[in-house]
Amino acid sequence: MEEKIMGVNSALRPVLIATALMLGLVPAFAVDPVKLDMSIYLGINAPQAVTLAAFVKEVEEQTNGGVQITIRPVGELPYSPQEYHRVVGDGSIAMADTSWLTADLRAAGLMTLPLLVQNFDELRVAMDVVKPELTAELDRFGAEVLFWYAIPPVKFWGTGTPPTGLESFAGKRVRSLTNEGSELLSAIGATPVVLSTPEVITALQYGTVNAVMTAGVGVFNGGWDKSFEWGYTLSVAPTPSYVIINKAVMAGLSPENQAALREVAEKYHELMLTTIAGQEGESLDRLKAAGLTLVPPTDADVERLRGLAQPIWEQWAESIGEDAPTMLASVREALGR
Repeated sequence: MEEKIMGVNSALRPVLIATALMLGLVPAFAVDPVKLDMSIYLGINAPQAVTLAAFVKEVEEQTNGGVQITIRPVGELPYSPQEYHRVVGDGSIAMADTSWLTADLRAAGLMTLPLLVQNFDELRVAMDVVKPELTAELDRFGAEVLFWYAIPPVKFWGTGTPPTGLESFAGKRVRSLTNEGSELLSAIGATPVVLSTPEVITALQYGTVNAVMTAGVGVFNGGWDKSFEWGYTLSVAPTPSYVIINKAVMAGLSPENQAALREVAEKYHELMLTTIAGQEGESLDRLKAAGLTLVPPTDADVERLRGLAQPIWEQWAESIGEDAPTMLASVREALGR
């Protein structure tokens, strides 16, 4: 009889244990959280970094602590932003926020060509076109895009007499951010100058440059408003930024945690684009209130500059080769350019 009872009890034991767990009568087995490092190329107090910190917090909440991400500001780990996509791919770090991959990824380089894409709405259209190629290119490195956002389109900021149009830039020395941007400056008679960010203010003070290309939010948050007298608000190009993750790390997460991570990532993709666009508008308003003269471009100047940019697009595609000309043609068609 005792043997029969023990047999029945043994058969019911899994059901009884499950019931006890649901009722909280016995503790569940603890599951160690997955801890991931994410390198970023900005300081921890930068607006984008603050929003990324909120993303990290929400991931932990939505995975019930199962995925814990630690943000590593630039300089904390022994990797430069230019190599983030490589070290994420080889597993040296799990995640990164990077915009420094245009040298290796054709699709990323296409997005920063001057006057091809001028605002976030156009960027969404262009990203949809290049997404398959971008995915394939990152896959070769062993990484994937979790979500993307963008730095606002760069504009022109300078000292002295405000410009009345493109012709005002002839003879000026202007800090450029990309090779293609330098070619565009040369096309309007300006002299492109390459400077690191810490060198900008000193260069302005000594007259090494008369103007720089950057976003309004960069001028305001960097405290550069006191060094400039005007802004020529012609949008040259936004700078996409990609939050990437090692493919093996992603595959190693539980299906539930993968789904939660992707869901939060999609939310922050939209949130960051909306937030950053708002920050740019607020920055322009505050810079104007601080006394800077903001000069909007005429439609004629925008069309003229785009006409000067088109040979630069084509030269870029020819120099890159492979399917770059086809990608460029597809983006131009999608944007009506």
